[in-house]
This record gives sequence, structure tokens and C-alpha cells, in this order.
Amino acid sequence: MSKYLPCLSSLVSSLLLTAACGDSSSPAQPDAAQPDAAQSDAAEPDARTCDTSNYPQAVQALSVDLQDPFALTLDGNGSRCDQIGRALTDPDPTKRPPELAELDPTGATWTCSHDDLLDREIVRMRVPQYAGLPLFAPTQEVLAHVSADPATVVFLHGDFLPANAASLPDACLDGDQIGASLPGHTLTYTRFALCLPQGEGTYDVASDDVIEPGEEGYLLDREGMLRRVREVDVYLHPDNVSDDTINSDMYCCSGRTLEHCVGQRLYIDAVTGEYVDATSRCHTC
Repeated sequence: MSKYLPCLSSLVSSLLLTAACGDSSSPAQPDAAQPDAAQSDAAEPDARTCDTSNYPQAVQALSVDLQDPFALTLDGNGSRCDQIGRALTDPDPTKRPPELAELDPTGATWTCSHDDLLDREIVRMRVPQYAGLPLFAPTQEVLAHVSADPATVVFLHGDFLPANAASLPDACLDGDQIGASLPGHTLTYTRFALCLPQGEGTYDVASDDVIEPGEEGYLLDREGMLRRVREVDVYLHPDNVSDDTINSDMYCCSGRTLEHCVGQRLYIDAVTGEYVDATSRCHTC
């Protein structure tokens, strides 16, 4: 029987090899992971891609002054103040003073006071929007003096962004995505002692701090570049508040607790995710 042992051993080895590697003559079995991979590939076209080749865009803010008196056409409806406000923001730019031709008046509000000595209306106008979204910076304002009869603009000064000066891409990041990116971000604040500035301090946003994404809008940064941004309020968790932050421009508390009152408002680029600017939510002194 010993003369058959090598053959038997060879046969067993062949069977074991076939079991381990599969029979090359049999159809290939589908890989259970393949359908998921196919679904993943199919989902890729839905992913948003952001073209930042022409972003952000340079925009020159305008500061204008009246060159010549301009007669307004009032519509006779409502108060004189509202009639003047509507005339100064007429959708037809040729019906406004030429200095306001490039103003985007969407969302404008105004107030009036009468100067009895000069017998004219003092009109103060604010335009909080630009291209259909809130404009966080700069502030757009117009001050006009309008004579009594006929209604004529005799003084005007305005600061605003020119309409249609830029075409920015849609946001690539929503509020939740931007909020999730902020833990670890360093806040810079001003320290005070008896209302005297004592230099700057820093604080790294913690995972247990309150992060509240707000509106999306536009902001002209300090280099004159117009950006699409998201405003985000960051409030320190009470356990993270220190004497340093209490004596700073981040401290906005008026109640008995430190909940929801020590922090900053940040402006984060909604296209690139970059930090753009921050403002204090209160004034310490």
C-alpha cells in the first residue's frame, strides 16, 4: 500500500488547493461589496463642486454727494416721508438723483424729521440688503435734505455698494457644516480693566460651546473683496468662561448666569469655509 501514498497525498493537495482558490471552470461569484461600490460611484455626480477661480471679487464701495438739485416726483399716497422715500428708491434709476443710480434699493427703510428753520425734510435711509441677501458690511446709508415745495433734493450724501458689481457663486457650505468646523477655531478678543484696553487675548472654541449659525449674506472684507458669508454666534459654555473673558468685549451678560452671553459673532466664508471677520456683540464700556 505504500506505493500509493504519494498519489494519495498529491490528490489531497490538489483538492485542498481547489477548495481554497475556487474552481477556475465555474462562473465567478458576485462580490457582495460590489453593489455598494456601484451605488457610491453613482452618487458622486450629486456632490457639489465649487468653482473659486473668480472668487472672491473686488468691489469698490461708492461714496457720493449731490452735484445739482434734483426734483422728485411724489405719488401722493401716504405720508410725505413715505412718498419721498419711495421716490428716492424708485425702481427706475432715472427717476432718482443720478448719484443714486447705482444704488440697489431693495429692502430700504427710511425715517424723516422736519427742519423748521430750513423748511425741509431730513431723510435718513438705510439699505440692509445687496443683491437679494443681507449685507453685513459695509453699512449702506443715504442722508438727503428735501425742500418743501416743490420736493427737491438739495443735499445728499450716500455710501453703498454699486448694484450688479459682482456675480458670486452659490454657497458650498450650509450652516450646519460651517458650525461643525468651528471647534478649535481661535477667537481673539480685547481685554479691559476699568474700561481701559489691556491688549488682546485668545480663546479656542470648545466642543461644548454653543454654536448658532445664522443668516447667509454678503460682506466686503478689509481688502475690498466681496464674499458670500454665513454669520455664526459662538457662546462660551459657562465652565469655559474665565476672568480674562469676563473682563473683555466678549462679555455681554446682564442676567444672573453666564449662559448664552459670553462670545462673539463670526463671519465665515460660505464658499471656501475661511474665517473672514468677527464682531463683538456688546460694548464693555
